[in-house]
Amino acid sequence: MKTSSLTIVLFFLFTVCSFAQDDNDLKELQDFRKEKIKSQKKEIKDLNDKLTLKEDEHDSIIKIKQTQIKNLRSDLQKKIIENRGKVQEAKTRATDQFLDKISRTYLSNNNFDDLINSSNIQTLQRDMDLLSNKLLTNKMLKQKFDDLKVYFTSIALLDIPFNEIKVKTARQKLSLIKQQSKLIPELNENLEYYQDTYQGFTDCIDAIKSIDLKGMVNGKGRPIEMIKYNNIVAKISSYIKSFGLTYSNYPYISEILFKIIDKKYRNVDANIQTLLNSQR
Repeated sequence: MKTSSLTIVLFFLFTVCSFAQDDNDLKELQDFRKEKIKSQKKEIKDLNDKLTLKEDEHDSIIKIKQTQIKNLRSDLQKKIIENRGKVQEAKTRATDQFLDKISRTYLSNNNFDDLINSSNIQTLQRDMDLLSNKLLTNKMLKQKFDDLKVYFTSIALLDIPFNEIKVKTARQKLSLIKQQSKLIPELNENLEYYQDTYQGFTDCIDAIKSIDLKGMVNGKGRPIEMIKYNNIVAKISSYIKSFGLTYSNYPYISEILFKIIDKKYRNVDANIQTLLNSQR
């Protein structure tokens, strides 16, 4: 009985000691865990602080780079504008020099006939367009252009059938030109006699048509064809001699007559009316 009680007491004491030991171990474990967690939290905080610092450094670098890029773009834009201005200035300067050269060509050349021979209505109109601003302020230059335009529009009347009103107006304008010239009197004379010359031309055409009305000779042999052809050429030659016709003084009439001679040589019975219609 005594032995059994002692055993119970010892078991109880052992159990109590065991629980006490377990409590101590648990407490130590908890303390260790707390320290571990605390240490890990500190490490995490340090890492977060380092990350924040790195992000701040990165953001700072980005801002610096963005500022540099912005400054570079601004400088580049300034250079572009500056160079554009320089290019425009150079272009304007070159244009002014070019236009001055053109205007000097007209102003410095006192020989009006040289200006006539070195240009035409197309180049004249081109230069008038280029020098439009100068023509507003330079009366002498404008007068040169006006006189040249009168000349070229007047001589163009010899390239078309005679028009009494246009020829009369052209002669009036030519008489107002004060330039020293040999070509202007020549042109005025050609215009003066254009009506008579043109009437002679129509008479010559009527004579050729009369020869055609006498009959067709194609197929009757070359000798007979040549008789008709020579009669036509004789009419044309007589007209040319009577009116002193040349290609330079009456180009419209001369062009048609040359074509008639060529067409009739190839086919003496060919209809010349088609040539007359094509020139109108």
